[in-house]
Amino acid sequence: MDFSAFIGTIWQQISAPRYGGVLNKLKKSAYKKISQPAIACFKSSEPIPFAEVDKLKFQPFSVGDDWGGFFDCAWFEFTCTLNAEDREKDNLVVILNLSGEGCVYNGDGPVQGLTNVMQSTDLFQTVIAKRMVPLNRIGFDKTSGEVKFWVDAGNNGRGGKSTGQASLKSAALYECREDCVALYYDIMTGYLACRNMNADAIAAGEKKRVTALLAKAISAVGRVSLEEVKKARYILADMYTGAAKPNFTIHAVGHAHLDLAWLWPIRETKRKSVRTFTNALYNIEKNPDYVFGASQPQQFEWMKNEYPALFEKIKVAIANGNIEAQGGMWVEPDTNIPCGESLIRQFYYGKRFWQEEFGKESNMLWVPDVFGYTAALPQIMKKCGTDNFMTIKLSWNAVNKFPYHTFNWEGLDGSRVLVHMPPEGDYNSTSSPHAISKIEKNYRERAISDIALMPFGAGDGGGGPGEYSVSVIPREEKLPGLPHVKFSTGEAFFKELAEGKDRYPSYKGELYLEKHRGTYTTQAKNKRSNRLTERFLHNAEWLSALASLNGKPYPRERLDKIWKEVLLYQFHDILPGSSINRVYAECKIAYKRLRSETGTLIEEALREFLGKEYAPSAVNPIGFKRKGFIKKDEKWYIYDVAPYSSGRLRECTIDSKKIKAENNRIENDILSVVFNDKGQVVELISKADGYDYAGGVIAAPRIYKDKKNHPYDAWDIDKNYVKIPPHDMKFTSGKAYIDGYAAVMENTYVYGGSAMTVRYVLTEGVPYLVAECTVGWHESHKMLRVDFYPKNFGDEVLCNIQFGNILRSTRTVESIEKEQFEIPAHKWVDVTANGRGLAVLNDCKYGHRVKDGLISLNCLRSPDYPDKTADRGDHRFTFAVYPHVGAAMDSDLLKAGYEVNNPLILTDKSARILPIAEVVGDGVILETVLATADGGVALRIYEAKGRPSRAALKINIRYESVAETDMLFKNPSPLSIPGDLEFGAFEVKTIVITPMVKPE
Repeated sequence: MDFSAFIGTIWQQISAPRYGGVLNKLKKSAYKKISQPAIACFKSSEPIPFAEVDKLKFQPFSVGDDWGGFFDCAWFEFTCTLNAEDREKDNLVVILNLSGEGCVYNGDGPVQGLTNVMQSTDLFQTVIAKRMVPLNRIGFDKTSGEVKFWVDAGNNGRGGKSTGQASLKSAALYECREDCVALYYDIMTGYLACRNMNADAIAAGEKKRVTALLAKAISAVGRVSLEEVKKARYILADMYTGAAKPNFTIHAVGHAHLDLAWLWPIRETKRKSVRTFTNALYNIEKNPDYVFGASQPQQFEWMKNEYPALFEKIKVAIANGNIEAQGGMWVEPDTNIPCGESLIRQFYYGKRFWQEEFGKESNMLWVPDVFGYTAALPQIMKKCGTDNFMTIKLSWNAVNKFPYHTFNWEGLDGSRVLVHMPPEGDYNSTSSPHAISKIEKNYRERAISDIALMPFGAGDGGGGPGEYSVSVIPREEKLPGLPHVKFSTGEAFFKELAEGKDRYPSYKGELYLEKHRGTYTTQAKNKRSNRLTERFLHNAEWLSALASLNGKPYPRERLDKIWKEVLLYQFHDILPGSSINRVYAECKIAYKRLRSETGTLIEEALREFLGKEYAPSAVNPIGFKRKGFIKKDEKWYIYDVAPYSSGRLRECTIDSKKIKAENNRIENDILSVVFNDKGQVVELISKADGYDYAGGVIAAPRIYKDKKNHPYDAWDIDKNYVKIPPHDMKFTSGKAYIDGYAAVMENTYVYGGSAMTVRYVLTEGVPYLVAECTVGWHESHKMLRVDFYPKNFGDEVLCNIQFGNILRSTRTVESIEKEQFEIPAHKWVDVTANGRGLAVLNDCKYGHRVKDGLISLNCLRSPDYPDKTADRGDHRFTFAVYPHVGAAMDSDLLKAGYEVNNPLILTDKSARILPIAEVVGDGVILETVLATADGGVALRIYEAKGRPSRAALKINIRYESVAETDMLFKNPSPLSIPGDLEFGAFEVKTIVITPMVKPE
């Protein structure tokens, strides 16, 4: 809630005695108390469903009593009897102040949400916040006059912190004078509009005319009698003519941006959703032109499963066009950290829900509050049937103002989508005349476009738009001087905007947010769990699809359920690490269960391919051939396995002459690694030509100061942290030894209350150094980073992202270069110069600094808000160092990245797994194999080097047909197989095989 901005736009204006006085007089006259209900309460620490309310033992309760501490809950029961006269009135309201959030229920279910002050406009309504509910919405017995209703209350504190005990501050029935309410908004809107008219209107004398009409109306009010109010409104009718308006239209979409977890747990989001949807339905009842948008199918599914009667009302409102099912993703996810397949599944499950439940298609992605956007997203959008994109967040850039509000965004592969960033720079617009005027004045493409978008309303439990917005917007449309403003949908806005698509500027590459760089690292355990679970799902889908071709039913429902839960945890305040402790405590349990469930699916599918005899085998779940040595059950084996296949493990007699481990040196047949007396790698020598790739230390665990950032501690890293010299973790012991076909240096380090063990491993035949890390982390406002100084360091770093790689600058000359002091990447980053390069790989990290000759892998942070225990505890992760000759994309870096992140699956019994399909082409990778809903087998294949390429596709199963589809398996185009596939740079293709035996 931005109070400071609103003070400048409303409070200073209406606090003038003449206007402030009459508005206060109207507010006092608008509500007359007629009854005080009897109150009873039942307190609980967790929510209790409404279906169980009749079983609760309510206790008498009074106004002023406390009902619960931080995150506590309560059910209230209110009863009273109306006298005969009041029973006939249709203007009675209930006003409740819980000092918390709540929802009013009648005997049929939820009626309307109640909130604290969540937006500045809440302060300037006739009833502060959302605390007023019309009695005719609740209902009562007309014969007896009995009124009975319940309120489900929650004390959610503020800003993730407790505000102490919540108490029932007030509860009463009132008679509402609707004429006073109407005049209140007539005067307020007119006055504020007068203050914000454009220059042309002022020059035309509109300001003078409006001011005179306002003065005349105010003078007529007097004692606020019915006749006086009627006269004042009659006078002001001459003000609401719609004359002298500029040629500019604002599409106003009711909005309630709702974080699915953040400063509250997921369980509370479900109740916030109920409050929000019931308020939307109330606004629709008041104004049939009103439109409310909600963008996350996960919210709707919660309503369907837990509040089915409310969901049916939502469905009616969607059918009538009053609620818009916006966007296409299951939730509004982070886009830097999830893998490419996860981003596709966000669209797959999101769009499927819209279609199955509402018969709706969305051509728009709606993610206003996400911390930067991967360059892979435009291609994913386009191939998921989405051409338009709305966001706000780039307006938060710390230094370099993003140049456009409306533009064509070109992604990694050249795909283009139309982007609009509402010019107000807010997804919780106040919808005040000041906001309307600001949009027109700020719009950078004003010379090209005469329309802009305004999402308005209080989010995060504020229940969306309230009385203020719904009252002023129709008045703003009729006032002179202000732009046109109309209730609209996002889809209608983009349809009109797209008519001028070719005239808008273009922007190529990622949409990097110059803020919230700490979200690449914070809550490291959660990020590791996400990557592991993505891997488990990949393997489960591939093996289950393979098993289904043998007649085993494909576990579609189980996989769908797992996927949707994983997608939920990729929400942009969960996966990035910016939620409270309870969220991560619950995620930890959930991820463990999800990996167990996917592990079970993998085991069930594998059984279809296992023999009965003991014959250890290796299963290779990636699109690269793998061979080498591996340890299983204290024995060493050699393996040689084709892509997406299995192979026998052949036991080895350990007699390697190529492995050495002594003092401060370990070697295999490819590399020689030397450590200094601090336990840091200082030499990384290629044995082929004796070249040392180390320009300084290579792999130095270091502690950096990570100063507290208010208010975004978990989100932000101070860009000046590098000006304070880091501390090397103190080396306490080292042990070099040979373990079969591996040379190992096991080092331990300490700092403060923290300890780290790194097991550096060189295995015969492996061209990279692997570092297996375990850390007990107990610091505050520190970062654990591992630093690497390559000998060859160019002006650009190649960064692995979803379905490809991007180049970023390693310089710190230009302003944009300086701001990219921390960057996100997935499996690896690589710097190359003078014909040699060095890559740093990892299995669960995302944050990197690659500047001034340094690659710094950000492993752990320790902020204290909103989770004071963030990252403290035990961690496991792996990084690797891969030196190479020539360009990164001419080396085996891609393969190494997949190997580090996808270990072989080992079995005790013989396995016979053959690939469903084989893809052979330079830089073309088979990423994903799964069964489609209509019985096909889908292959997700992409070009990974950024070069147009050709690949041969061989299919090893009996099939009826093969087609290329979009990413949602729609719009098939037949393919002739065998044959070559043509790939553009970083192009992703989806190939669907219709087998002779279809997966069930």
